[in-house]
Amino acid sequence: MSKAVTFLTTINTAAYNQIVQIHSFRSDKKFESDLMTSYMDYSLKVLELCNLMTSSVKEMTERKMLMKLALRLVKSGDVAPEKMKKGKEVLRRCVECTRARGDDERCSRAKVLIGEVSSGACKLPVGEVSNEAGVVRRTLHALGALTVVISNVLVTVLYGQSEIKEHRVTNEFGWANSVNSVQQQIVDQVNAKSLLTEIEDTNRLAVNVCDVIDDVIGNGNEEQRVRLEKVVKEYEETVVRYCDGVDELTNGVNGLFNGVMKTRNGVLDGVRKVTLSWMSKAVTFLTTIHTAAYNQIHSFRSDNKFESDLMTSYMDYSLKVLELCNLMTSSVKEMTERKMLMKLALRLVKSGDVAPEKMKKTKEVLRRCVECTRARGDDERCLRAKVLIGEVSSGACKLPVGEVSNEAGVVRRTLHALGALTVVVSNVLVSVLYGQSEIKEHRVTNEFSWADSVNSVQKQIVDQVNAKSLLTEIEDTNRLAVNVCDVIDDVISNGYEEQRVRLEKVVKEYEETVVRYCDGVDELTNGVNGLFNGVMKTRNGVLDGVRKGRDAASKGPQKRITSPKN
Repeated sequence: MSKAVTFLTTINTAAYNQIVQIHSFRSDKKFESDLMTSYMDYSLKVLELCNLMTSSVKEMTERKMLMKLALRLVKSGDVAPEKMKKGKEVLRRCVECTRARGDDERCSRAKVLIGEVSSGACKLPVGEVSNEAGVVRRTLHALGALTVVISNVLVTVLYGQSEIKEHRVTNEFGWANSVNSVQQQIVDQVNAKSLLTEIEDTNRLAVNVCDVIDDVIGNGNEEQRVRLEKVVKEYEETVVRYCDGVDELTNGVNGLFNGVMKTRNGVLDGVRKVTLSWMSKAVTFLTTIHTAAYNQIHSFRSDNKFESDLMTSYMDYSLKVLELCNLMTSSVKEMTERKMLMKLALRLVKSGDVAPEKMKKTKEVLRRCVECTRARGDDERCLRAKVLIGEVSSGACKLPVGEVSNEAGVVRRTLHALGALTVVVSNVLVSVLYGQSEIKEHRVTNEFSWADSVNSVQKQIVDQVNAKSLLTEIEDTNRLAVNVCDVIDDVISNGYEEQRVRLEKVVKEYEETVVRYCDGVDELTNGVNGLFNGVMKTRNGVLDGVRKGRDAASKGPQKRITSPKN
């Protein structure tokens, strides 16, 4: 499995130079936009798949710690019944935690993502490679196909899905027959076995050790103790193989994540402007990592081990994120109002009535559209948002990372990561939404393997934001709104047919930019709402655990948050 992930990383890395050229196809704007969307959509799904796989591999790591604990107990030389029973109980837990989980929410989500890649990147036309555009399109199709093939197997094995179906690679690729042949063999093996070899071996020998422990407890003669030493030695050998495999798989998944992130950074490096589409994807990414962290935070809480300082940190952090969402929603609501103004202007100017009064009214509406995009860096909401970001930076981002030796360490590290990524993304969003004059970088600590990738893309985006005060869609609509007003003045002045034709032409261009603006606002609205709901779900899960597991009176009332209204 680790070799399969490494192979997927290798082909993503090999495709890097081709993919990062997406932004250079300036001769075909539609192609650039479509291809950019296809790759960003594909890569976001792969990153989420990596997070889902990491979550499952984390459970393997926890099982690894259990097995090491069992070995320490049974190798201690202490054959007292209580010590042996404790060792047997730990071994039993090791076996039980490998139960198939094909109905796991993460498994269901992974299958949805694989299906979306299959119907997305894998459906890009291959055709003949006659230019750079054809090369990149063909590369994306190949990446999608191989991602589906490998992810299908990984998800099936990791989550115990009952059966896996093949994804046939199109014969347009010279290597298709080889991949399809290997896939057939692996699918047959996976469908015939429910567990990984290393897991089956450790489970079988764990049961053997338990049986011998029963004999030792029953009579405790020297012969049974020698048998125990022998079977424990065999078990230890399989545990070592299992641990090495888990470490390789962990490194493989991390390598795939970093490889895809590097390519995304390369693509983003070529994006000259910050767009509503980019902002909505940034919010969606933030939602994705919160969703990926849900199981860690929730499971820790459900085990009733959520220390009070971590509880306080998470509740304080989540409250600030929810308030940030409300502040962003307030700003996006103004964009929605501007959207309605632009649609009104279009209805007026497209009505066919060129009477001076009607034209003047249209011009007034267009002027209002342009003026309401004025920078508002001293807006109270902007100032409050910056305070909240600063508090997250000095709160969750200051939690010690350290080594992950237990569940508390995992949750503490998760909260630090969530805080850091929230600060990075929110800094950009608030700066763009409220016209803040300058944005400063927030460096993510090198304790995280993905820190360099995030810091790199952050640097690029910050440079772009500091160089421009408005979003691309707003700049485009403002520029064309001014053009429409200029032509309206000409129509009012002389009303010649030539001027009316000019007006129709510039209005058509303006309408196209308005459609892009409206779509972007809708995406951003959905993105912010999705983030709010995702954080609220985790917060409610934690609160639910507090109500069930602790005396509510000892914690005091929790502040209620209302959903943002569009």
